[in-house]
Amino acid sequence: CFLLSFCSIILAQENEDWLPADTIYQWGIEAYFENDDEFTAQCSLYLWNASKFYLNNNEHKTALKYAFSERDLSLIKYGKYSHQYAMSLGNIAKIHEAIGLYFEASDYNKQALDIEFAICGKDSTSFITPLHNFACNVSACGGDYIAIDFMKSAIYYKNKANYPQE
Repeated sequence: CFLLSFCSIILAQENEDWLPADTIYQWGIEAYFENDDEFTAQCSLYLWNASKFYLNNNEHKTALKYAFSERDLSLIKYGKYSHQYAMSLGNIAKIHEAIGLYFEASDYNKQALDIEFAICGKDSTSFITPLHNFACNVSACGGDYIAIDFMKSAIYYKNKANYPQE
């Protein structure tokens, strides 16, 4: 199952012929209800990769369709308070940022940051990427002074990850 799904991702990338997001999403839902965690995860990965493919090809509307399908599948499989769901929100934010919708991007990045905070508490390296992304969005919206504080926090967690306390 894993190998078949992985091969389909590679073939889709080479042929630029991705299966429709709603089809893969439906397969993921069916696999989830059949307790096939491996295939559900592969459907999620397929949607994630497809959204990145379309983002890289500047097909933002299609990229969002795949990203939202992946987010919905992650919500069902992992729940709202999971790293996977937070990463899905970050992916959606990245697409909004590419379109120039910085306020929307910062909203998705803020949601991802809130989820990571709820999962991990105050001391976690999981904050590095959401803090950095949120700081960049806030800066793009004109909030440089606020962005600096968020970036300092991201640097703090990055340094903490590189130099763990004993």
